[in-house]
Amino acid sequence: MRANRLPLVGAAAGVVVGVGLAVALVVGGHLSIPGPQRDLAAELTDAFRRSRESTYRMEADFTRTMPDGRSLSSAALVVQRPPDHLRRQLGGVSGAVSGRAVNCSTGPDGSFSCAPGAPASVYQDTVDAEVANLRSYFDPAAPLYRVDDRGDGCFGLVQVGAYPDPPYGVDTTMCFDESTGAVTTLELRREGGSVDRLEATSVQAVVSDADFDLSANGAFDQRSPTDTASGG
Repeated sequence: MRANRLPLVGAAAGVVVGVGLAVALVVGGHLSIPGPQRDLAAELTDAFRRSRESTYRMEADFTRTMPDGRSLSSAALVVQRPPDHLRRQLGGVSGAVSGRAVNCSTGPDGSFSCAPGAPASVYQDTVDAEVANLRSYFDPAAPLYRVDDRGDGCFGLVQVGAYPDPPYGVDTTMCFDESTGAVTTLELRREGGSVDRLEATSVQAVVSDADFDLSANGAFDQRSPTDTASGG
Protein backbone atom coordinates (compact mmCIF):
# COMPACT_ATOMS: atom_id res chain seq x y z
CA MET A 1 0.00 0.00 0.00
CA ARG A 2 2.85 2.44 0.76
CA ALA A 3 4.24 1.98 -2.72
CA ASN A 4 0.89 2.96 -4.23
CA ARG A 5 0.79 6.21 -2.21
CA LEU A 6 4.20 7.48 -3.32
CA PRO A 7 3.05 8.90 -6.67
CA LEU A 8 0.26 10.80 -4.89
CA VAL A 9 2.68 12.25 -2.39
CA GLY A 10 5.02 13.26 -5.18
CA ALA A 11 2.18 14.92 -7.10
CA ALA A 12 1.09 16.81 -4.00
CA ALA A 13 4.64 18.01 -3.44
CA GLY A 14 4.80 19.17 -7.03
CA VAL A 15 1.62 21.20 -6.57
CA VAL A 16 3.03 22.84 -3.43
CA VAL A 17 6.27 23.72 -5.21
CA GLY A 18 4.33 25.09 -8.20
CA VAL A 19 2.11 27.29 -6.03
CA GLY A 20 5.13 28.53 -4.12
CA LEU A 21 6.92 29.40 -7.36
CA ALA A 22 3.88 31.27 -8.69
CA VAL A 23 3.59 33.29 -5.45
CA ALA A 24 7.29 34.13 -5.62
CA LEU A 25 6.96 35.32 -9.22
CA VAL A 26 3.99 37.52 -8.38
CA VAL A 27 5.72 39.01 -5.34
CA GLY A 28 8.89 39.53 -7.36
CA GLY A 29 6.98 41.28 -10.13
CA HIS A 30 7.72 38.70 -12.81
CA LEU A 31 4.18 37.38 -13.15
CA SER A 32 0.96 39.39 -13.21
CA ILE A 33 -2.50 38.07 -12.57
CA PRO A 34 -5.02 39.67 -14.95
CA GLY A 35 -7.79 41.58 -13.22
CA PRO A 36 -11.44 41.68 -14.26
CA GLN A 37 -12.01 42.95 -17.79
CA ARG A 38 -13.56 46.43 -18.04
CA ASP A 39 -16.76 46.84 -20.00
CA LEU A 40 -15.81 50.08 -21.75
CA ALA A 41 -19.05 50.19 -23.74
CA ALA A 42 -21.07 50.09 -20.50
CA GLU A 43 -18.82 52.74 -18.92
CA LEU A 44 -19.33 55.01 -21.92
CA THR A 45 -23.11 54.59 -22.00
CA ASP A 46 -23.30 55.25 -18.24
CA ALA A 47 -21.21 58.40 -18.63
CA PHE A 48 -23.33 59.52 -21.57
CA ARG A 49 -26.55 59.05 -19.59
CA ARG A 50 -25.12 61.06 -16.71
CA SER A 51 -24.16 63.85 -19.12
CA ARG A 52 -27.75 64.07 -20.33
CA GLU A 53 -29.35 63.92 -16.88
CA SER A 54 -27.07 66.30 -14.95
CA THR A 55 -27.30 70.05 -14.38
CA TYR A 56 -24.52 72.31 -15.65
CA ARG A 57 -23.58 75.40 -17.64
CA MET A 58 -20.74 74.99 -20.12
CA GLU A 59 -19.07 77.48 -22.43
CA ALA A 60 -17.01 76.03 -25.26
CA ASP A 61 -15.43 76.63 -28.64
CA PHE A 62 -16.82 74.84 -31.68
CA THR A 63 -14.90 74.38 -34.95
CA ARG A 64 -15.77 72.48 -38.11
CA THR A 65 -12.79 71.88 -40.39
CA MET A 66 -13.38 70.86 -44.00
CA PRO A 67 -11.16 68.43 -45.94
CA ASP A 68 -9.74 71.35 -47.95
CA GLY A 69 -8.71 73.19 -44.77
CA ARG A 70 -11.55 75.73 -44.71
CA SER A 71 -13.32 76.04 -41.38
CA LEU A 72 -16.20 77.68 -39.59
CA SER A 73 -16.38 78.28 -35.86
CA SER A 74 -18.20 79.95 -33.02
CA ALA A 75 -18.34 80.08 -29.26
CA ALA A 76 -20.90 77.65 -27.85
CA LEU A 77 -23.06 77.57 -24.74
CA VAL A 78 -24.66 74.41 -23.38
CA VAL A 79 -27.07 74.87 -20.47
CA GLN A 80 -28.87 71.95 -18.87
CA ARG A 81 -31.32 71.75 -15.98
CA PRO A 82 -33.52 68.83 -16.99
CA PRO A 83 -36.00 68.92 -18.49
CA ASP A 84 -34.91 72.42 -19.64
CA HIS A 85 -31.88 72.45 -21.92
CA LEU A 86 -30.41 74.89 -24.46
CA ARG A 87 -27.51 74.96 -26.87
CA ARG A 88 -26.27 78.18 -28.51
CA GLN A 89 -23.90 77.80 -31.44
CA LEU A 90 -23.28 79.32 -34.88
CA GLY A 91 -25.98 81.95 -34.29
CA GLY A 92 -28.71 79.43 -33.49
CA VAL A 93 -30.39 78.16 -30.35
CA SER A 94 -32.01 74.75 -29.89
CA GLY A 95 -33.46 72.80 -26.98
CA ALA A 96 -36.55 73.02 -24.80
CA VAL A 97 -37.70 75.42 -22.09
CA SER A 98 -40.84 75.20 -19.95
CA GLY A 99 -42.19 72.29 -21.98
CA ARG A 100 -41.81 73.99 -25.37
CA ALA A 101 -39.28 73.20 -28.08
CA VAL A 102 -36.82 75.98 -28.93
CA ASN A 103 -35.58 76.61 -32.46
CA CYS A 104 -34.01 80.02 -33.09
CA SER A 105 -31.67 81.19 -35.82
CA THR A 106 -29.84 84.22 -37.17
CA GLY A 107 -30.70 85.19 -40.75
CA PRO A 108 -28.30 86.35 -43.48
CA ASP A 109 -29.22 89.94 -42.62
CA GLY A 110 -28.24 89.41 -38.98
CA SER A 111 -31.79 89.30 -37.66
CA PHE A 112 -32.48 86.81 -34.86
CA SER A 113 -35.84 85.04 -34.55
CA CYS A 114 -37.39 81.99 -32.89
CA ALA A 115 -40.00 79.74 -34.45
CA PRO A 116 -43.20 79.06 -32.48
CA GLY A 117 -42.37 76.32 -30.00
CA ALA A 118 -44.22 73.04 -30.32
CA PRO A 119 -44.71 70.91 -27.21
CA ALA A 120 -41.38 69.38 -26.26
CA SER A 121 -40.88 65.63 -26.10
CA VAL A 122 -40.73 64.06 -22.64
CA TYR A 123 -37.12 64.61 -21.70
CA GLN A 124 -36.52 61.32 -19.91
CA ASP A 125 -38.00 59.41 -22.85
CA THR A 126 -35.61 61.23 -25.17
CA VAL A 127 -32.62 60.43 -22.98
CA ASP A 128 -33.62 56.77 -22.69
CA ALA A 129 -33.91 56.52 -26.48
CA GLU A 130 -30.51 58.19 -26.99
CA VAL A 131 -28.84 55.82 -24.53
CA ALA A 132 -30.52 52.79 -26.15
CA ASN A 133 -29.30 53.93 -29.58
CA LEU A 134 -25.76 54.41 -28.30
CA ARG A 135 -25.77 50.99 -26.63
CA SER A 136 -26.95 49.37 -29.88
CA TYR A 137 -23.78 50.53 -31.64
CA PHE A 138 -21.79 48.06 -29.50
CA ASP A 139 -24.01 45.01 -30.04
CA PRO A 140 -21.54 42.09 -30.11
CA ALA A 141 -23.58 40.42 -32.85
CA ALA A 142 -23.02 43.29 -35.29
CA PRO A 143 -21.01 46.14 -33.72
CA LEU A 144 -20.84 49.49 -35.45
CA TYR A 145 -18.16 50.82 -33.07
CA ARG A 146 -15.64 49.56 -30.59
CA VAL A 147 -14.78 51.62 -27.51
CA ASP A 148 -11.25 52.59 -26.45
CA ASP A 149 -10.06 54.13 -23.18
CA ARG A 150 -8.20 57.31 -24.16
CA GLY A 151 -7.42 58.39 -20.61
CA ASP A 152 -8.40 61.39 -18.48
CA GLY A 153 -12.10 60.57 -18.61
CA CYS A 154 -12.08 60.17 -22.39
CA PHE A 155 -13.42 57.37 -24.57
CA GLY A 156 -12.83 56.66 -28.24
CA LEU A 157 -15.43 55.31 -30.64
CA VAL A 158 -13.80 53.61 -33.63
CA GLN A 159 -15.98 52.47 -36.52
CA VAL A 160 -15.70 48.73 -37.14
CA GLY A 161 -18.97 48.02 -38.98
CA ALA A 162 -20.06 49.20 -42.41
CA TYR A 163 -22.76 51.88 -42.30
CA PRO A 164 -23.41 54.94 -44.50
CA ASP A 165 -22.78 58.24 -42.69
CA PRO A 166 -22.41 56.69 -39.20
CA PRO A 167 -23.57 58.92 -36.30
CA TYR A 168 -20.11 59.26 -34.75
CA GLY A 169 -18.15 59.28 -37.99
CA VAL A 170 -15.18 56.97 -38.39
CA ASP A 171 -13.59 58.03 -35.11
CA THR A 172 -14.81 60.12 -32.19
CA THR A 173 -13.20 61.17 -28.92
CA MET A 174 -15.63 61.95 -26.10
CA CYS A 175 -14.45 63.31 -22.73
CA PHE A 176 -16.54 63.82 -19.61
CA ASP A 177 -16.17 66.25 -16.72
CA GLU A 178 -15.78 64.28 -13.49
CA SER A 179 -17.66 66.83 -11.37
CA THR A 180 -20.71 67.64 -13.51
CA GLY A 181 -20.73 64.83 -16.08
CA ALA A 182 -20.74 67.31 -18.97
CA VAL A 183 -19.20 66.32 -22.30
CA THR A 184 -16.22 68.67 -22.28
CA THR A 185 -14.57 67.43 -25.48
CA LEU A 186 -16.23 65.98 -28.54
CA GLU A 187 -14.07 65.48 -31.60
CA LEU A 188 -15.81 63.71 -34.48
CA ARG A 189 -13.91 62.68 -37.61
CA ARG A 190 -15.87 61.78 -40.73
CA GLU A 191 -14.86 59.72 -43.70
CA GLY A 192 -13.45 62.16 -46.21
CA GLY A 193 -11.54 64.18 -43.62
CA SER A 194 -13.95 66.73 -42.10
CA VAL A 195 -13.68 67.20 -38.33
CA ASP A 196 -16.09 68.70 -35.79
CA ARG A 197 -14.56 69.67 -32.46
CA LEU A 198 -16.27 71.04 -29.33
CA GLU A 199 -13.88 71.95 -26.51
CA ALA A 200 -15.10 73.33 -23.16
CA THR A 201 -13.57 76.54 -21.83
CA SER A 202 -15.55 76.62 -18.58
CA VAL A 203 -17.96 74.30 -16.77
CA GLN A 204 -20.01 75.00 -13.65
CA ALA A 205 -22.75 73.14 -11.82
CA VAL A 206 -24.83 76.27 -11.06
CA VAL A 207 -27.53 77.21 -13.58
CA SER A 208 -29.80 80.26 -13.33
CA ASP A 209 -33.08 81.19 -15.01
CA ALA A 210 -31.19 83.88 -16.95
CA ASP A 211 -29.24 81.15 -18.73
CA PHE A 212 -32.46 80.15 -20.50
CA ASP A 213 -33.16 83.63 -21.87
CA LEU A 214 -33.88 83.44 -25.60
CA SER A 215 -32.76 86.94 -26.56
CA ALA A 216 -30.21 87.39 -29.34
CA ASN A 217 -26.60 87.07 -28.22
CA GLY A 218 -23.97 87.85 -30.83
CA ALA A 219 -21.23 86.27 -28.71
CA PHE A 220 -22.35 82.90 -30.09
CA ASP A 221 -22.68 83.89 -33.76
CA GLN A 222 -20.54 82.29 -36.44
CA ARG A 223 -17.11 83.87 -36.51
CA SER A 224 -15.81 85.47 -39.67
CA PRO A 225 -12.64 84.06 -41.27
CA THR A 226 -10.75 87.04 -39.86
CA ASP A 227 -12.00 86.26 -36.34
CA THR A 228 -11.05 82.60 -36.76
CA ALA A 229 -7.56 83.44 -37.94
CA SER A 230 -7.00 85.86 -35.08
CA GLY A 231 -8.63 83.60 -32.48
CA GLY A 232 -11.20 86.30 -31.70
